[in-house]
Amino acid sequence: MKLYSSLVLGTLLFAAMSANAETLHDKNNKEIMLKRLDEISLGVSGIREDLKAEKIVEACAKIKKVFELYPDHVTDIGVHLDPYHNKDAEIRNDSLNELISLHQEKQNCDQGNGSEFVDLKDLSKKMKRLDKSLKHQKKIIQKGNTSFENEFHYDYEF
Repeated sequence: MKLYSSLVLGTLLFAAMSANAETLHDKNNKEIMLKRLDEISLGVSGIREDLKAEKIVEACAKIKKVFELYPDHVTDIGVHLDPYHNKDAEIRNDSLNELISLHQEKQNCDQGNGSEFVDLKDLSKKMKRLDKSLKHQKKIIQKGNTSFENEFHYDYEF
């Protein structure tokens, strides 16, 4: 009887530990997602600093760099997070909208000489919202489960 109870207790402990453990693949996915998110956040912070100093051309160059990273970020959110969890679905939708917004701002930067069609005040507001959203996304990704392998794609032409 003592051996049986020890075996049951050991099995329960092992099951409890493995239920909370992340696989190495899931941990790598999460690290890649967080690293990319940090790069994007750093770029957005640089854009905000340039806009405060009214360096629009430099801000536009950084928008292009952030825009290049963003499609992979959106895809990772769609593939690796739970599509049926409300907060995961919320950041997936937000990131898609932010991708569209970044594309619009990139287009505004590309028009004219010296980015003359960029609205400094409007862009500053958008970058502030994006910065706040990225912080929210980071919290959800850190706490969330990245073990999903969903089929995710979006149709948007750049």
